[in-house]
Amino acid sequence: MFAAGQGRRFGSDKRFAELSSGLPLWRQSLSVLLAAGLPVTLVVRPGEQIRFIAELPASAAARVTVFGAPRAHEGLGGAIASTITTVTADAVLIALGDMPWLEPATVRAVAAQLVHHPIVVPQLGDQPGHPVGFQRQLYPELAALTGDRGGRAIVERHADLVRRLPLSDRGIIRDIDRPGDLNRER
Repeated sequence: MFAAGQGRRFGSDKRFAELSSGLPLWRQSLSVLLAAGLPVTLVVRPGEQIRFIAELPASAAARVTVFGAPRAHEGLGGAIASTITTVTADAVLIALGDMPWLEPATVRAVAAQLVHHPIVVPQLGDQPGHPVGFQRQLYPELAALTGDRGGRAIVERHADLVRRLPLSDRGIIRDIDRPGDLNRER
């Protein structure tokens, strides 16, 4: 889960903004991924690992690796590029730390399709969402990302490899960019 952003549109560090659940944004987003039953790498800015490890729930500590992405200052592309080189799994889901309304079943569905398809993009109608899955064969392209763009260009470049997974989970397209977004209902 990528939680290394600067929150510029939010105006402050949105990762610690409290949701109606009482949890900070990053913890609520993490809880969804943990409920899906998958191992999680929490990607933060360099030097923040100790803070995030200290705030992990005890029940999650064994299932979460916290990684300080050396290139997080570049944006999402830099954070992905510096993290993917540490991944040993055959596939990865790129999940964002500002999407607390995802359903665990959605995460599991994307992961299940990733066994058969090199790229999996969940969709609500014609809108693509997150998390997006990539098989190992695409890691070199993920490692070449720069700046604040994620894997969209890779998805576009390899349209023939993409499984677009239709879902009804509005959480795949709902993120928090501004303080007013915190008050939205699921």
